[in-house]
Amino acid sequence: MNSPSEASGIGSVHDLVAGFWSTLPGSHAHDPLPSQAALWISLLTLVATLLLMASIVILHLRNGWVERRRKRWSDLWLLQLLDPEEHGAIAPIRIPQFVPFALLWNHVHDSMRGEMRRSLIKLSRKAGAADLALERLQRGSMAEKILSATFLGNHLDNDAVVALSAFASSSDPFLSLPCARALVKIAPTIQLPRLLPDFLRREDWPFPLVHDILSTVDPDILSSHLPGVLLRWYPEPSPRAIRSLALVHEDVRTSLIDAIFQRTTPPSPEAEAALLREIHDPAQLPLVRRGLESPHWSVIVAALNRLVNMGSREDVPRLTELLGHKEWWVRYRAARVLVMLPDMKPIEVELLATRHADRYGREMLRYALAERNLQ
Repeated sequence: MNSPSEASGIGSVHDLVAGFWSTLPGSHAHDPLPSQAALWISLLTLVATLLLMASIVILHLRNGWVERRRKRWSDLWLLQLLDPEEHGAIAPIRIPQFVPFALLWNHVHDSMRGEMRRSLIKLSRKAGAADLALERLQRGSMAEKILSATFLGNHLDNDAVVALSAFASSSDPFLSLPCARALVKIAPTIQLPRLLPDFLRREDWPFPLVHDILSTVDPDILSSHLPGVLLRWYPEPSPRAIRSLALVHEDVRTSLIDAIFQRTTPPSPEAEAALLREIHDPAQLPLVRRGLESPHWSVIVAALNRLVNMGSREDVPRLTELLGHKEWWVRYRAARVLVMLPDMKPIEVELLATRHADRYGREMLRYALAERNLQ
């Protein structure tokens, strides 16, 4: 039972609360209905705000605890990966530990080479991480699937090929591309011929990432399979696919460019510009000069960019004509080539800058001369 003093205190608090409540608009039964509704809405809003603030505090405390736990794991794993003899073997990896372990392991793996990489793979397999990654690839969240694909590719895990192949053909680019990358890492001679058309054709796979993947493949392997894919592409390979010519041997690149230009149907302006950008062999200078006659300014610009390193005095008449072209980029590139020609004397360029019939051509040539002098 409460003592008289306690009962008195409780009664005082009750009276204080009751008195405060009675002063609020809408707290009496005879008050208008809108006032009562406003009061209860305000009270519910206050309660919801307090609950939200409590949830934020609890979530913050929980996240801090999770982050401290992950840091303890990561600090120990890093020591065990780099010096297992001193710090012991890695304990079996559990599902809650998989994401932080895989992120750390991938980072360390990408920083190492040779025997150290093989040691990392061995330590990870002993901890059961590879088997767990295969299970997460099939049943985990999207983030876990993407991480597992990279993890299994770095492990060169042949047991994962079937699962990775199923996801590599999916329409989701965020998952399919990491799975395709992993397959090429695991078995390039087998997987590259199958996946190469997708690498070149799938517009939802960013080409910079595709370029990074293909650049890790042995040029001999890529040079043996890329020509077949491009030559079977009708009416012509896309500009995206043509950009992959930079990754093959020079003789293969030259032969492919010649073969595409020799088709009965001439390439589109976009494809022709892409082909000209890939020319490096001086023997293909006639193709570059032919590009200067194109009615499409993008093709002319691509040819002029190649002519900077291949041109000679023979090209001066055509370059002089292009100084009067209606497109600014053509005038600029033509002036730049004239200035950079190895057998063109500076005095000749200066005279041309004063005598050219087109005012815009004269201005562009002076601009190119000033630009060269500043280099």
